[in-house]
Amino acid sequence: MKTDPLAGTTCPAGPEGPLGENGIPDPPPKPKRGRPRCSEEPLTSITVHLPTTAQDRIIALAKQRRQNVSEYLRDVMIQLFLRS
Repeated sequence: MKTDPLAGTTCPAGPEGPLGENGIPDPPPKPKRGRPRCSEEPLTSITVHLPTTAQDRIIALAKQRRQNVSEYLRDVMIQLFLRS
């Protein structure tokens, strides 16, 4: 509960005088910082060394799906390993 810091004081213009300005409104909530999560589950990174031709093919496939390489490979790996 907020308390009025001016409670009990009198207005110099008297009780029937003009009202003062409204208080300062609360600032809007700040946006969350950091990269947004793409999964509820904690993620980890891996490193793989591939031939340049394989890397070029992966980049081309990711571009076809309008994804970056990480998003594309994440989708491929999830489909591969979590398939029922």
